[in-house]
Amino acid sequence: MNSFSVILIFLFLCSEIEAVEDSLVFVHALVRHGDRTPEKSSLYPASKYNNESFFMPYGFGQLTNKGKLTAFKVGQELRKRYKGFLDETYNIKLIDARSSDFNRTKASLQAILAGLFPPTKELVWLEGMNWQPIATTYLERKSDKELFCFGCPSWKPNAHDFEQSEKGRNALIKDYKSISKFLTNKTGKTYSKLRDICSLYRGFQILESFNQPLPEWSKSIYPDKMKDIIAINYYYLVATPILRQMSAGFLLKKILDDTDDKINGRLPMKKMSILCGHEFNIASLLRVLDICEDYKSVPPYGSYILFELHRIDNGFGFKIFYQNYKTSEPKLMKLPKCEEFCSLKKFNGILKEDIPINDEVCTPMSIEQRSTVSRNYPQRNLIIIMSLSFPAFIKSSRFF
Repeated sequence: MNSFSVILIFLFLCSEIEAVEDSLVFVHALVRHGDRTPEKSSLYPASKYNNESFFMPYGFGQLTNKGKLTAFKVGQELRKRYKGFLDETYNIKLIDARSSDFNRTKASLQAILAGLFPPTKELVWLEGMNWQPIATTYLERKSDKELFCFGCPSWKPNAHDFEQSEKGRNALIKDYKSISKFLTNKTGKTYSKLRDICSLYRGFQILESFNQPLPEWSKSIYPDKMKDIIAINYYYLVATPILRQMSAGFLLKKILDDTDDKINGRLPMKKMSILCGHEFNIASLLRVLDICEDYKSVPPYGSYILFELHRIDNGFGFKIFYQNYKTSEPKLMKLPKCEEFCSLKKFNGILKEDIPINDEVCTPMSIEQRSTVSRNYPQRNLIIIMSLSFPAFIKSSRFF
């Protein structure tokens, strides 16, 4: 092959890369907040860390300096990734930025935006200050269906229905009670609910990140056995159709509604939507999309999912990427029944049952109504839940 042919091939490959980059139309980014201090509810009453002064100047459940840097770096990563697509000069019509109604997500979003849009040109308002204020929004928890499913009035009764059902009880199995009894005896606090054990697990995680010693008795259950409960709790979030719609369906609906607005010219200048939420947002969405690779993994601080809207061969579709920092770049994910570039038509068809038609799913229902909606919940979730059976880790700390 002569040098001229090599040059032609190189130019062809470059043009192909350029074409792929030019196909990008819009980006939705769902980001978990940065590192934080524990909530008071994550610390049992007898814990020596139960005094908020230990976590000052932050306080309970707040973003730390490390967390600010984590979020800031997410913004820098997004700036680097979308260079050439996302304007360097901030414009209020360029992006939407929204968080959940928690201080740590609100502050994380500000740090993300600081990394994404340092002031340029005429937007430099103070020499030496490489930051500019950018407007953000949030909804009250009771109204935020996209980022705080627990605010839906019907969440608790529907979750309770599943927990009390035969299938829900089988998913937990009897050995869960031994963990609950162990924690109750050691802490003096009753640990009878999944969410309480999960909260304690997160508290232990955070104390470790502060290089603080955990109680000696915790070594027999933390991290492995408690992490197994975290995995089961995630699957409770998506165990029935109505829970799936509340935990991730409303967020998917927003993404699809925004996508429709962009395609149909109602968002001519908008290029990105950033949503800053929690690990349960990431975990629920991965499971509803069925692209989760590690069912026991807790999405780390600053992890994010990208929904890239592309136009390829005159057709619109998504490329979905997940960054959990196991690789340097976000990993391109593939829905089981679709291609890496998933057309909008196919994407909608795959997830049709998981996307609520309207807000009624959040309104209180009678037991009979809830039973009708949740009768045929997806069997794949129960199978995975049952694979996390506790006798396996009673015998061994590792069962995967």
